[in-house]
Amino acid sequence: MTTKAVDLVVHEVEDAVRELRRRQADSRDLARPAEQPTVAAEDLAVPCEMWQGGRDTGSSRLGGAAQVLTGVRHYFSAPFIAAQEQQARASLTDLRTGITLLRAVNAADHLDADGWHARVGLPARGFAGRGLAAKPEQDPQIERQLRTGPIEMPLWGVSLSPAVADSFGTRFLFELVGPFPAVPAWLASGVKADEEELITGGRYRVLGREQRGETTHVRLRWIGASGDRVGSDDLLLAVLSAVPEVVGSSLTRTADREVLELRLGAEDSATVTRVADAEEVRVVRYWPPDAGWGAKGDDPDSQWAAIRAASRTTTEKATVDAVVAAVRRGRDG
Repeated sequence: MTTKAVDLVVHEVEDAVRELRRRQADSRDLARPAEQPTVAAEDLAVPCEMWQGGRDTGSSRLGGAAQVLTGVRHYFSAPFIAAQEQQARASLTDLRTGITLLRAVNAADHLDADGWHARVGLPARGFAGRGLAAKPEQDPQIERQLRTGPIEMPLWGVSLSPAVADSFGTRFLFELVGPFPAVPAWLASGVKADEEELITGGRYRVLGREQRGETTHVRLRWIGASGDRVGSDDLLLAVLSAVPEVVGSSLTRTADREVLELRLGAEDSATVTRVADAEEVRVVRYWPPDAGWGAKGDDPDSQWAAIRAASRTTTEKATVDAVVAAVRRGRDG
C-alpha cells in the first residue's frame, strides 16, 4: 500500500471516529434528564422512609405511583402489579411522594457503583444491584423482556451490598454497570442503614445475561431518564385520584402547562390540559370510532383520524367535580 493510500485510510478512519464521538455526545445529551424542580434535602426524609417501608408496602406502592405518573408499564404484568398501581392512583400522598422521588433521582449525580460507595462512605465493592425472587407465572415475561430490548423502571431500589441484594431473591440478579443517578435512602431517612439502599430509576440497556446456577445474572447500563418531565398540578393530581375507571395514565409538564392523560379501556380515553394556575381547563374526550369509519373518505387508512373525529372538546372550570364530570360524561351526554 502506498503512503498516499495509507494517508487516505487514516483520514477516513479519523473522520469516522469523529462522527462516532459526535453521535455518542448527541445520544448522551438526549439521555440527560430535563432540568428538575428543586427538591430540598430535608424534603426527602419522609419519602425515603416511606420507600423503605418494605417491598409489599412502601417501595411497591411508590413504584406503582411512578408508573401511574409516567405512563411507563411495568416490565411484567400481574394482578398484584395492577393492584399496586390502582392503590397508588387513588392516594394523593403516594402520588406526591412519587413525584418527589422522581425529581430527586432525575436531579441526582451520576456515579458508578464504586462512586456511590465513596459518596456514602463505604469501602468499594464494585457492586450495585437487586435480586428478584422466583415468580413462576411472571418469570417467562421477564426473560422475554430481557431478550427483546431495553427495560424501563421509573423508580426502583438497588443495594450496594451483594448480600442484601441476594436477600430479596436469587431467581434474577439485576446489576447496574456504569454511572447512574440515585438517592441514598438511609442517609435521607436515618433508618435501615444496613440495607445500603439507593433509590434509582431510568431506561436501561441489557448488556448481558449469564446463568449462574439457579440465578440469571443480568447486567444493565443506564441509558436515559424516566419520569423527568412528570407534572405536579394539584388539580390534575386530584382528578387522577378521583376517576375510578382509569387503567393507564400519565401526568406531563411542559414550560407553561401540564397534561393529564387518562386511558379508560380500549380506545376510550381523555386528556386534561391546564395552563399554569388557569381557572379553566381543556378536556378532550376520545371514544372508539363509529362503525364503518373506514368508508367515510376523510382519511380512511387512519383509525386515529376516526377517533379524533369522534372526540369531544370542552372547556371546564378548574374544579375537580367539573373535570371529573366531563371525563365521565357519556358519548351522547
